[in-house]
Amino acid sequence: MVTPQRQDEIRLAEYLLRRTLDQLTGRSEDICRDDRPRNRYFVGSLANRPPQDESDTPDYDLFSHLAPTAMGLDVLVEPDGSDARLVIQPHFNVYYRIFPDLEHQRRISGYGIVPPESQEDGGTENQLGEWAVAYRKVPVQVPPIEVRLPGQVTGRIRLYDPTVQLALDAALTIARQQAGSDPLCHQMPDEPPPVPQSALNSQEAYNALLQKVRAGRKPVIPQWQARLDVQVRPADNGLLRVSVMLRNTSPDDGAERNPTDHYLFDCSLRVEGQNAVIRPFVFDILPEDYRYNRELWGLGRNCSVRRVDGRNAVETENAPIYRQPVYTTRDAVDPTLPPASFQALAQDPVPVLESIAAAMDQYRTGWEQLMVQRRSDLPWTPEMLAAAQDDLNAFVDEIARFRRGIQALQRRDMLRRAFQLMNQTFASASKGFAAWRLFQIVYIVSQLPAIAAREYDEPDGRADWNSVDVLWFPTGGGKTEAYLGLIVCTAFFDRLRGKKSGVTAWMRFPLRLLSLQQLQRLADIMAAAELLRRQTSPINGPDYDPFSVAYLVGSENTPNRLTEYSGSGNVSWLERFQQNPALMQRFLTIPCCPFCGQQSVRMDLDRDTIRLVHRCPSARRPQKVGCFPSS
Repeated sequence: MVTPQRQDEIRLAEYLLRRTLDQLTGRSEDICRDDRPRNRYFVGSLANRPPQDESDTPDYDLFSHLAPTAMGLDVLVEPDGSDARLVIQPHFNVYYRIFPDLEHQRRISGYGIVPPESQEDGGTENQLGEWAVAYRKVPVQVPPIEVRLPGQVTGRIRLYDPTVQLALDAALTIARQQAGSDPLCHQMPDEPPPVPQSALNSQEAYNALLQKVRAGRKPVIPQWQARLDVQVRPADNGLLRVSVMLRNTSPDDGAERNPTDHYLFDCSLRVEGQNAVIRPFVFDILPEDYRYNRELWGLGRNCSVRRVDGRNAVETENAPIYRQPVYTTRDAVDPTLPPASFQALAQDPVPVLESIAAAMDQYRTGWEQLMVQRRSDLPWTPEMLAAAQDDLNAFVDEIARFRRGIQALQRRDMLRRAFQLMNQTFASASKGFAAWRLFQIVYIVSQLPAIAAREYDEPDGRADWNSVDVLWFPTGGGKTEAYLGLIVCTAFFDRLRGKKSGVTAWMRFPLRLLSLQQLQRLADIMAAAELLRRQTSPINGPDYDPFSVAYLVGSENTPNRLTEYSGSGNVSWLERFQQNPALMQRFLTIPCCPFCGQQSVRMDLDRDTIRLVHRCPSARRPQKVGCFPSS
């Protein structure tokens, strides 16, 4: 199920993608202006190379990667009888230079803009300008080419058919004839004379200039050449591996001032089987698993290959596009799943959790029924069935762990109270969210037996101490809130069971920027939990420490001490701060006050304890957010 917002995002992405590819391939315009097409259209173009550069040795320079000289594909074919054939449909565009239209030439010549020197000599009528560069596109219409497959193949052979080359040559001849009959086709042998400004005053004056320039000159007709190579060799299981390559064999015209452009543009190949079934390659690097599609419908050379829907055919793509489905939770798109609202869980958690467990049982039943069907499904191999069964077994174990967590809440009043306080905390602190995602609450509840085992005789919980859970989900999916919820629940449970101070949880991050971002989020939720603790008896007594957060990093991030040993000769941080108080702001790690939500926290020096402290000066709720240790 795709939400309306997601549909809008998909339409926008496809529009931007289409516009980008149109510009990179030349599909968006019939005339290339201001440059040679080879310098503008990079996707799907085939370069021509000087004869001395043509060899079987691959090109490793950047230019050859941007514009190779050939493209094509390999396909697996299963012949069906003696009349097996492949129908090959090449397509590409070519360009020839033309004289620009009037508007284009006016833009290049700066028509209507009077330069200062022209104002001094009285006008612009005699000013001369260069000709604008323009090339017209010609789609080369190659008719479908039939290639017969041999009955017996013992090695690699080239399928040579002179009619193949004749078809390509005929199509290019038609393109050359179109260029020669175009009245705007560029002329030889010399560069036309400059354009006077007077010729740009009207269409009639410009037409007269073009007629004068064309008189006595021959049109510049590019000498495009192309070749289609087809090779075949035997493959496993009686299949044939057919290679089809389109090559640009046009003569060299690499000089930048050359008026021709012998590149082939937006090249593609379509291959269809007749009395021959096209079969996929198997991408055997991937494991044989029900989650993966290992079929490759061709191996592309300087392109990718995709299957044509509903046809026994494949075609190349110059810019392969993979549409990655958004990985999201089912409850975000399936309204039939039970909600896990903070308020409902804070009031009476067990009925809410039981409804979630029932939904998990229902999903398991559907999975088991599907497994029965798949065992008689031919495409499902034993390896795929085994992988699916392993995942089903893991899901059954996940349900069992979740139910053990529910049972722990039912048996242990103190644990249930901590769980309710956690949900109250998130109900008050969460902005824009009123409920847990299902994977979050299932994860939290599944850990409760291990937490309860710190206080009670919970054999299953103690067994969980020897296990490590990996919480995996894409960025933005809610992993942080899941483990923050577990931390808050455990912190309340520690206080309720008489642990008045001490460490409840450690968080370790590999990157400093990540730890800073997570620190703010941790501080926000622990501040909300602290406000609730102050209202909750008996854990709000004076002998109970408040909830707090420590940030332990190296001395390159924050100073380990503010003073120096006497006689060390070093200038202490305390002396630096006294001389330059603004220097303290360098060590700000929680810029937003967790209590009032304002971006108002400043670093301050507590002279009594010789500590740096985060202080919020907000009048609504002044707080000392936290401090760094002085040693």
